[in-house]
Amino acid sequence: METTLHRNSRFQKYYMQVTLARGIKWGLIGGIAGTLIMELVLTGAITAVGMPALTCLSFIGDTVAHLWAHFGIHLVGGVLMCLAAQYLIGSLFGVIFGTMLSKISTLHTYSLKKRVLLAVVYAEIISQPLLAMTTILLKMTAKDTLLWYSASFVMHFLYGVVLGAIISCGFRSVLTNHWRGCTNTGRKKTITRRKESTMKSQSPWWRGTHGEWYVFAQFALIALIFFGPRAFLKWPIWAASYTWFGSVGGGILLLAGSLLFLVALFRLGSNLTAVPYPKEKGALVETGPYRLVRHPMYCGIILIAFGWALLVHSWLTIGYAVVLLLFFDVKSRREEMWLKVKYPGYVTYQKRVRKLIPLIY
Repeated sequence: METTLHRNSRFQKYYMQVTLARGIKWGLIGGIAGTLIMELVLTGAITAVGMPALTCLSFIGDTVAHLWAHFGIHLVGGVLMCLAAQYLIGSLFGVIFGTMLSKISTLHTYSLKKRVLLAVVYAEIISQPLLAMTTILLKMTAKDTLLWYSASFVMHFLYGVVLGAIISCGFRSVLTNHWRGCTNTGRKKTITRRKESTMKSQSPWWRGTHGEWYVFAQFALIALIFFGPRAFLKWPIWAASYTWFGSVGGGILLLAGSLLFLVALFRLGSNLTAVPYPKEKGALVETGPYRLVRHPMYCGIILIAFGWALLVHSWLTIGYAVVLLLFFDVKSRREEMWLKVKYPGYVTYQKRVRKLIPLIY
């Protein structure tokens, strides 16, 4: 009896350490992804009603700078201030939520729907002080306050859905595997050996044995698309006839890419991994959007990239999106080499379904 309690206490200590690290990591990833989706939907909605998206983002940045000015801190507003504030707050809220899930035992639930619902409620509640402070300091009218809270409710709802889904996918497999390891292992020595062998088998991340450098390059290209220069020397600007097409077409591509990315994310579930290398106990997913294309999450990001390029009316950004498409082609080839080794049926699936673009490529 004493040996069993000792084993369980040691496991619980290791369990909490692992899930805390997972909570911070997946909370950060979920916070950034939720902010990105929120930003894309907001930009698309503003453009759809005929308002200049960048002007609106600049207004938000100016509002943030104005809020800080009340505390004696003078900052430069604009689009960069808007993006910096949103991603900083979104990342911080995500890390806090991930830490809560890992440290509070009553929040350890395996249900995806419950985690998403909890994340939505969390996002709506934790944002209230910022919303209230903004309305007070800016002395908004009743109409402006209602519009402000309505738009914020929708944006924070999207943020919560993405945050809860990503954290749930990141937590599910590790929590289940650790709990099974605790209940099915009869000896403390077995747990120790497994832990030591796992640590020895893992190579340093900087060697890129699991495709870590592909992930870094991917985020660098995405950052270039959204924040990089949009004009080069004397490149021609968009004609008025193309501007309307770019705004409407870009908004459609942004919406379609975001939906495809989220549906693929939900369908992948616990098989989601941050690197191209497949999970040891993962399963091959061929249903949902994976029936249309082998890499629907990549396809969604590509649609978002081209949609953003059309939305900001930039030939140079379209070039960035083309580079991202070529990069995903190279990355998916390396990823599929690992998938064919792990899943014997992947070759048949590869012949049946297109890789990046449904019915085309």
